[in-house]
Amino acid sequence: MYMLLTGGEHPLYNSKDFETEKYKKQLLALSKFTFPAHLSPLARNVFMRLTKFNISTRYTATQAL
Repeated sequence: MYMLLTGGEHPLYNSKDFETEKYKKQLLALSKFTFPAHLSPLARNVFMRLTKFNISTRYTATQAL
């Protein structure tokens, strides 16, 4: 979703140096994540809800649509 909205790379995942624990820490620190200025509040909200660490609070594909 982020890549589609920004035309850039994935903000958390790098296939060259992927480590599960590092990725989990990044997900937990998403509240400090900064978005490009051109992203709307709605786009930011969808991204944040799709990346919730707690599965029960994460959007499903249907909810994201």
